[in-house]
Amino acid sequence: MIQNTGRGFILVALLIAACLYSLQDYQQDIKKGIDLEGGTELLYRIPTDLIPADQRSSVAADVKKVISQRFDSYGLKEISVVVSGSDRLLIQLPGFDNDELERLKSQIERAGELNIHLVSAAEYTSADVIAEIETKMVERQQALIGYNSLSVEQRAQQPPPAELDRIVVYRPSGVDGLRGAPVVVENSKTLKVSGSFIQDANSTVDQTGGPAVGFTFGGAGSTLFANLTEDNINRSLAIVLDDVAMSIATINDRIVGAGIISGSFTTQEVDDIVTILRAGSLPAKPKLESQQTVGAVLGKESIDRGTQAMIIGFLLVVVFMLIYYRAAGLVANLALMFNLVLVLTLLVIFRNTLTFPGMAGLLLTVGMAVDANILIFERIREEKDRGKALPAAFQAGFQRAFWTIFDANLTTLVTAFVLFQFGTGAVKGFAVVLSIGIITSFFSTIYVSRLILSALIRSGIIKEMSMARLVSKPNIDFMSMRGATRILSIVFVLSGCAFLFWRGSEAMGIDFTGGTKLSISLAKPITEGELRQLIGSNLEFEDLQVQALGVPGSIETARYALKTRTLGSGAEETEAFKEAIGELLTANDLLAPNALTNPRFETVAGQDGAVDTHVFISHLHVIKGTGDDAQAGLTASKMEEELRATGYPVAGVVETDGPGAIVGIVTFEVSSEQQANSNAALALQSTLTKNLKDLAKTKAISLSDPFPEVTSISGRVAENMQGKTFVALMISFMAIVFYISIRFELRFGMAAIAALVHDILFTLGAIAVGDFLIGDVLSLKINLPVVAALLTVVGYSLNDTIVIFDRIRENLVDSRRDVDYVNIVNKSVNQTLSRTILTSVTTFIVVLILLLIGGEALHAFSFALCIGVCVGTYSSIFVASPTLVYLQEKARMRRDLQIAEAGLKK
Repeated sequence: MIQNTGRGFILVALLIAACLYSLQDYQQDIKKGIDLEGGTELLYRIPTDLIPADQRSSVAADVKKVISQRFDSYGLKEISVVVSGSDRLLIQLPGFDNDELERLKSQIERAGELNIHLVSAAEYTSADVIAEIETKMVERQQALIGYNSLSVEQRAQQPPPAELDRIVVYRPSGVDGLRGAPVVVENSKTLKVSGSFIQDANSTVDQTGGPAVGFTFGGAGSTLFANLTEDNINRSLAIVLDDVAMSIATINDRIVGAGIISGSFTTQEVDDIVTILRAGSLPAKPKLESQQTVGAVLGKESIDRGTQAMIIGFLLVVVFMLIYYRAAGLVANLALMFNLVLVLTLLVIFRNTLTFPGMAGLLLTVGMAVDANILIFERIREEKDRGKALPAAFQAGFQRAFWTIFDANLTTLVTAFVLFQFGTGAVKGFAVVLSIGIITSFFSTIYVSRLILSALIRSGIIKEMSMARLVSKPNIDFMSMRGATRILSIVFVLSGCAFLFWRGSEAMGIDFTGGTKLSISLAKPITEGELRQLIGSNLEFEDLQVQALGVPGSIETARYALKTRTLGSGAEETEAFKEAIGELLTANDLLAPNALTNPRFETVAGQDGAVDTHVFISHLHVIKGTGDDAQAGLTASKMEEELRATGYPVAGVVETDGPGAIVGIVTFEVSSEQQANSNAALALQSTLTKNLKDLAKTKAISLSDPFPEVTSISGRVAENMQGKTFVALMISFMAIVFYISIRFELRFGMAAIAALVHDILFTLGAIAVGDFLIGDVLSLKINLPVVAALLTVVGYSLNDTIVIFDRIRENLVDSRRDVDYVNIVNKSVNQTLSRTILTSVTTFIVVLILLLIGGEALHAFSFALCIGVCVGTYSSIFVASPTLVYLQEKARMRRDLQIAEAGLKK
């Protein structure tokens, strides 16, 4: 036994050493999502020239859907894709890895259109023929643009431009980056097969063993492909992806249903192509318009405050465990520290991206780890109360607690697995961290805690294992209250649902509803918290989100993106948002100046009888050092040279004092040449404005602009994600019922689901009511962090319910069939009451501190958790247990009826 204990400590020591080695640079090694760290924002324009006019309004949403599906394989990265305006996509990618960024950009920018063409005969390979075909391709594209610009009625009167019989595609670029050789392929419907028929794509290897892309046709596509290959044996077939002939091979026999794209691919390139083919092709290929660095979606200050709140809450839990459980509490705290280190190490090893929902999963695993230790200690106390010596009580307590902890952890793990398989984005991030945390917490509790405690007890260091006692052998008749609590639960849940339905989209945040995005430039840098405080104390905008733009990790910055829920309909409401923000910032001397300010006209008196002349003078504000390298040294003489090159009649440029110098805005006073009359001088203002815009387009200068972007945006949570999250929850509920039915009985599973549904609906209703009543004090819109909170509530409530159910099952062992079931349930709830209260208190401490000092961005998340912890504790006692009693009574009544009917037949 001593030898096994020694080996156990060696194993734990080796694990700690490995963890510390892996976590040497954990801040850099743990990849964080866009919500926690920030990343890169890409603005894409979606060209609609080749799309019929009546279909253009939905193109942006269609492109967003396809790109979101492509990024589903990157769901742990929390990539944000929203429609901006009518024809733009705003995409935020986490991290600042240039190689990874370029890879993700290729996923966005590739159309993903796959077609299989028959290669044309040799007579079409001459340079003249190829040039002729390419000319026809250009002509057809121009004709298609013109056709699509016609109205629906006009298009109905004439056919669209006919498809060409042949087109020119090119082989992949070489290592030198030059375009590959041209290939002429057949383009008629009978001599090609569209990639839209592809049913599946996967990674495979070609004949040489190199990475390749396998694809399978479904339905009509399989038949078309078989006919095409059967009719053209010994001819060449080209697999064309985005106008590039990726593979060309000779047809040797009839091919049914499947094919391979081979080439000089890397494994990563194959994975990217598979992802693109599975998601489908884009109706239009996005064009990158701008790229900039952005801060964390939740805001750096909010994240810092949230982290501090979690640390404070964690330390309070540690202190509580020490005070309440003393020596055993110290062991539990050591195991908890080991568990956290192990979770962080696995995040580093598997290179998972940690998002805010992932943090919620981590919070839940900490709660479950604490709960497991409390469960063990309370079991040891019970065994000691029965008169057992400490070593025997220790062994019995661990043995009795083991299956309870096992069932609770495995049930939650099954839920996490289902959420990962069927969920998307934020749900996957939550599921991964939760899965890792469950496994590590189980190991740290069952193995590490037991190892340390057994060594301390055996050595005589711990002789009594004294601990405080919250309640002494309670005997509360909880089930006598089940009628009243049933009515209470129904009233509260139905009222909350009705209130949520009544509020509708008013209860939803910008992640679901969309809204308005306003980019602002300031005359001096301020913190995100200061800006949020300024706007919040003077203006009322629902669900305001503040995100820093520019240098990552900066505490202060002069560029921000403000997002708020849609205030109404139409451009007027968006303009009202801009005006309100502009007036507030201007009043506080914060808003950056427009490019041209203080325009004035001066009259120069003519001398010696000459007529008066007129001069136009204006202040020009330019962002110094943000354009090309030449702009970093922008001087008055350089500015004068640039203006003169545009044809503007500039007489002189002088640098002067102006607002925004602290953030790199330089101010010039620009004077025009003397004009013969006042009208000519007045006209120079519009001329200067136009010429400056032209200069800005060439990147010669960057003009100061207080509002670089004002646009409407769609919700971050796509409709398909909402549907997938709902499906994932439903499947996880079925998995819970299945597992509990195996480990317990079917009615236990049904009762557990009743409690989970109750908790979710109650929490959602409470958020809607809270937003209506105290929305001015706390920001309580239902956003993505609330989704993470609801998933956490599901895990917490399920864990709580399983603990009680396990005790009920234990008390039913060897009992008679006519046992008083109500009494058994009451006894079980009372036996676990101390553990239930302690676990709820320790968890509630953490989330309450998060609510109080976590910051506005975390209000809805922490509020949902506070409600969820309370209602989860309530439901395990007053929903799950009474439901189990009800189902048992119904089953007994059916059994008694069957027995009675059988007796009558005799």
